[in-house]
Amino acid sequence: MKKRFDDILILSDFDGTFAGKGTRIIERNLRAIVHFQALGGKFTFGTGRLPSMMKRYYPDFPSVVNAPLIMCNGAILFDAQEDAAIEECFYDGVQARKDISEIMKHFPEIRLGCYTDDGILQSVDSPYDIIGDKWRKTNMTFSSSESAIACRTYINQTYGDRYLCFRSGNAFAELVDKNVSKGKRISYMKEYYALSGIPSLRVFAIGDYENDMDMLQMADKAFCPSNAIPAVKAICDHVLCDHDEGAIADMIELIEELYI
Repeated sequence: MKKRFDDILILSDFDGTFAGKGTRIIERNLRAIVHFQALGGKFTFGTGRLPSMMKRYYPDFPSVVNAPLIMCNGAILFDAQEDAAIEECFYDGVQARKDISEIMKHFPEIRLGCYTDDGILQSVDSPYDIIGDKWRKTNMTFSSSESAIACRTYINQTYGDRYLCFRSGNAFAELVDKNVSKGKRISYMKEYYALSGIPSLRVFAIGDYENDMDMLQMADKAFCPSNAIPAVKAICDHVLCDHDEGAIADMIELIEELYI
């Protein structure tokens, strides 16, 4: 028997969206997700975090999701029940060391961090200190949002044939392979569920920052919490309550009211 939310998948950012202030878990959200899933809905995360980081900050996350996770801003597809990656994407660290070294000549203030194939963050002073040649993403911290914006723009204009760079915080930017993003993984979700007998899956996405924007643009409907940056609000169909008040619960209530 068809259930009310059978053809709907909610794809939620974690920090600043699902999680409240201080990464606290909002009970109102959890109750709404249980209701949504009981009526056939699929809920999962599209996050910049890696599995190891999610386990540290939210050990119970496998009990909340019932669909593959998009992690590391799209570099990892993850099965929480199997505790294993479905697919992983890397970029060439040999080339990246050269490119980031050149980038740091223009932006010497950058503080670097890198996730390679072992999933452990390496905080370094120079890209040549990073161990391993299979890189998932590079983190860059700046002294101001203006510097982060300038560097992000420079990288996308100069190295856009190899990388995608976006801010995921006020003075924080991330570098990933140009073919990797949360939004690009939505096609995988639709193909995955088409093979499971849901040929017209609707993906409803929610996020708050630049690294969520292509996910929101590629979703069937886009939502954001009221704490989202203006650029995100401008592309969303609905602006909800603050993340600390239970934006996911607001989203599910609105889906039930408007889209069923």
